[in-house]
Amino acid sequence: MSGLMLAALQNADNTQHLWTLAAVMGITFLAVLGIIFFLLRNFFQSRREGHKQEFATSAPRTENPSAFMAASMQGVIQKLREQRKSWSGCTRLNGTARKRRSGWAKK
Repeated sequence: MSGLMLAALQNADNTQHLWTLAAVMGITFLAVLGIIFFLLRNFFQSRREGHKQEFATSAPRTENPSAFMAASMQGVIQKLREQRKSWSGCTRLNGTARKRRSGWAKK
């Protein structure tokens, strides 16, 4: 298309054709851009609906509130136990190092 515009520029009498060509190219570009946005929007909208269905089926069951509460508390307790183990290991190592420096630990 730029070849057509160059040819129109070389012929100074055809400036009307140049403006017509530029307008047609601009409208075509906007139409193609609109179609691309429309297709992308539809694609992502269908993906979003698919994800909503996945979340609806994979959500934790809350029909029995006491079982749900027990399961969530069990998860919290397990995390706290793991955290306590890691902290006790750190304090044990730190305390041993302090005792050695002060002469309290057995050699």
